This record gives sequence, C-alpha cells and structure tokens, in this order.
Amino acid sequence: MAVAHELYLIERVIIALKKELNSLAHSALSQPASRDAYEYGRMVGNYAGLKHAVETIEAALTTESEDNDHGIIRRGESQFVIRN
Repeated sequence: MAVAHELYLIERVIIALKKELNSLAHSALSQPASRDAYEYGRMVGNYAGLKHAVETIEAALTTESEDNDHGIIRRGESQFVIRN
C-alpha cells in the first residue's frame, strides 16, 4: 500500500512538472519579441532543467534490472501522462 501511495505522489510531481513545462513553452512563445537575449536564455535554461528533471525521474521509475545470466537492463514506456 505504501508503494502505491509513493507512486501516486511521484506521478503528481511529474504531472506538475509537465504542466510547468507547457506553461513555460507557451509563455516563451506568446511574446517572443518583448524579451531580450538574456531573458530568452533564462527561459530556455528553465525549460531544459525541468525537462531533464522529468526525464530523470521517469528513467529511474522505468528502468528494470532483470536477474538473469546476462544482467540485462531495459527501459519501458513511461506510465505517466498528463490527464485532462
């Protein structure tokens, strides 16, 4: 039961991060001419950081180690999507 609760909390964090990514992208593209190069670079850096955080969390959750003779590591599809 605790594992299911932890996964639910992690899913909520990932969804919140993805929503923030969408918000940053929308904000950056809504008025690109009103931003200087520094502000544009800052927004790009924020977007890249959030995206890296989401990818790192998803990779940690989806990496499976099979206990076989070869020690294969495989990655599955992410189970976390933004639900409307």
